[in-house]
Amino acid sequence: MTASVLNQPKSSAPLQPTKWQIQFARIPDVVYFCHKVTLPGGEVKPVTQSTPFKNRLVAGSKLEYDKLNFTFLVEEEMFSWESIHNWLKDIATETSFDDYNNLKQFPNQSLITNNLSYPNAYCDATITVLDTQNIPKIRFHFYDCFPIKLGDIKFDSELSALDVIKCDSTMGFFYYEIERIPG
Repeated sequence: MTASVLNQPKSSAPLQPTKWQIQFARIPDVVYFCHKVTLPGGEVKPVTQSTPFKNRLVAGSKLEYDKLNFTFLVEEEMFSWESIHNWLKDIATETSFDDYNNLKQFPNQSLITNNLSYPNAYCDATITVLDTQNIPKIRFHFYDCFPIKLGDIKFDSELSALDVIKCDSTMGFFYYEIERIPG
């Protein structure tokens, strides 16, 4: 084989920004209206190693991910927005422990909360990337997601009725794994 044959990519089809799906079992209304999602990057922060001469940077040992950010359309009944708001409220227990106890109604799917008596504040998520023919190719499985931020909703009488309201949300998570789907 020649060198040029060895350097050929396995696929020459570019990744398209509209070919994806996201799933959160806990917030199905958001999933339906999800408009944008950012696949988080990660970083291993280097550690400084002292030497008698110049200090040296060496590879760190902990991979830290960016947050999982997404944007969703807010429908008239605001169920999508409310589901994340209630989740945040239940975690933060604003006024009573009843908020925190609301977490017990969700199935326990967390690596952290494998004890059934512990309220489940976490939910796994999946981003599926599709090919040009809408066939799933790669799945990113996010473990132990939890809401960190729910964006503002801006009502504006200067906008037209054709404009739709969108909201941003940020999720923290423990880690994610990549699954290639055979096909």
